[in-house]
Amino acid sequence: MNGIDVSAYQSQPDWAAVKRSGRVQFVYAKATEGASFIDEQYARNSQKCREHAIAFGAYHFFRFDVDAAAQAANFLRVAAIRRGDLVPAADVESGQGGAGALATFLELVEREIKTAPIIYTNAAFWEGPMGGTDAFAGRYPLWIAQYNDDPAPALPAGWKAWKLWQYSSSGSVPGITGDVDLDRSNGDLLQVP
Repeated sequence: MNGIDVSAYQSQPDWAAVKRSGRVQFVYAKATEGASFIDEQYARNSQKCREHAIAFGAYHFFRFDVDAAAQAANFLRVAAIRRGDLVPAADVESGQGGAGALATFLELVEREIKTAPIIYTNAAFWEGPMGGTDAFAGRYPLWIAQYNDDPAPALPAGWKAWKLWQYSSSGSVPGITGDVDLDRSNGDLLQVP
């Protein structure tokens, strides 16, 4: 299945045109970052995707320099995750920090939604600042960012499979002005029970 991920950077997509294109089966939208930032287009994106029956999920940009519990509270409040939504994702791609803070965030979100969130990252960040830890690989599905035309992405330490692959940051989709991230799923999409 093919999908996209969006944020306020894409302004206000024409979700009816996106749906009509037949090129997008799922969407992830940025909801929050840190303990207080709210993406200004999140509410509109979630409403419009649901109106047009596009599988929808929320993601949070994780900040290692901000209290993990406060970030989880911000994300859960804003994302308003529903049964049947795509499993939410933690975007882990910048900063310096330890696995403990990320584990706290993920555990708090999982406790609330009753299923493991997805970790979005890239191999360079995971092997670098995250130290190549494999502590998360058996528990959390992987959304890997790797821009190439290879048949499959390279996986960070510990993971044996990927669930989502962001394979381009410069895609074009009817209904969206400018570049958009392109994703594909490896098998069925994961949904909140």
